[in-house]
Amino acid sequence: MYYRLCIVREDGMVTAEFQDPESGWRKGFDITTVIGDYLSTECKRKGKPGRPQTYYQLDGHIFDEAWSRADPAWMDYGVEDIRESFKFLKCALELLNASNLSFFKKEAMLNVLRNESKLRLNFQANMCDTEVFEADGVKSFNRPISCFDKFSKPKSNVEDIDTWFEYECLSVSDMVVAIIHYYMVYGFKVIPCKHCGRVFATQSLKTVYCNRISPYKNDFSQKKSRPEPCKDTVKREIQFLRKKKDRLLDRIRNSSDVMRGYTEDVYDKLRQECSQYMDLVIKAPTPENFEKFNYYLECVAQKKEWKR
Repeated sequence: MYYRLCIVREDGMVTAEFQDPESGWRKGFDITTVIGDYLSTECKRKGKPGRPQTYYQLDGHIFDEAWSRADPAWMDYGVEDIRESFKFLKCALELLNASNLSFFKKEAMLNVLRNESKLRLNFQANMCDTEVFEADGVKSFNRPISCFDKFSKPKSNVEDIDTWFEYECLSVSDMVVAIIHYYMVYGFKVIPCKHCGRVFATQSLKTVYCNRISPYKNDFSQKKSRPEPCKDTVKREIQFLRKKKDRLLDRIRNSSDVMRGYTEDVYDKLRQECSQYMDLVIKAPTPENFEKFNYYLECVAQKKEWKR
């Protein structure tokens, strides 16, 4: 059986889904995080000296959800295909992220890499007229204005050009190659999220946070932390820490011992340390650094070193 991978770009927004033409099954996914999540499924365990055993934990991944529908034991005979896709993927990401290569050079090198790995790519893509008509709430395009059937760059990849890509996927490696092809056409880079550290794809290096839900839980707040995307979590937590730090320093500064000058040096030391922690979480807003700063503030409040 094969799946149809459809990636539609409309009004600057990209949506992607796998479709089973035979049963009508459809499943949407985030095109920017799917490869990063796939990379994280590779695990190693101790084997023979110098030769660790490699295995893959695809439980919960969209690739596993798709292929296990037809055969729950598909991994038994699909592991070699997955292994080949990882070999291709690791080299392909280096090419995608290379800033000194032109589009056409990347195109040629990725095509060579795909052929060496004996991985297929079967797709069609249309750049659609920007004028659309709507019937029963469904938007349709008047006609395609250009199409291409190989590694090829659209005449324009600006956000106001709507495009439709359709890939035929007979295996997981087909899915990987198809998504990498789409990344290449639209100039995606694959980088780690500045907050959670997990890999994601972005068209602009100014985008430093992925769309995933943050793994950070603020156990130091009286209000229970709600799950939010990485970007929103960073913004919320930095605001929380800044207010918490300011309240604590105000409390210390207004204490009688500090006001009389008895422990002014302690106050100055704590203020400097708080400033260093604040700089740390702004430059590297990771869950670990948030927890360190929170823990530091809690310890200062409990020890009360500013009192004689």
